Amino acid sequence: MLKREGQTLFLPERVTLSTVTALGSAFAEALRHHQDALVLDCAQVTEVDSSAVSLLLHAHRLANEARTTLTIIHIPSNLAQLISLYHLPDLQHSPQPGPSD
Repeated sequence: MLKREGQTLFLPERVTLSTVTALGSAFAEALRHHQDALVLDCAQVTEVDSSAVSLLLHAHRLANEARTTLTIIHIPSNLAQLISLYHLPDLQHSPQPGPSD
């Protein structure tokens, strides 16, 4: 469900209650094969609900536990509004990955 190219994971168009369990599992699996950093690209996301925020929080927690830098990019406005509604600005301003060796 998560497409991967190098250290970038691409979320699908739909990130809702019906998809977040599988997406969370796919993220956890990708993290097992991580590099020092992962990028979660939301450019294709068009449909979200509050479960999408839960997924991003889960991804951050897993990345922190694995000591992996997670950067979330291309957050669509509908998801940004939910993040703002829940007062979670750190999700919109995640750290940039360091330079690769």
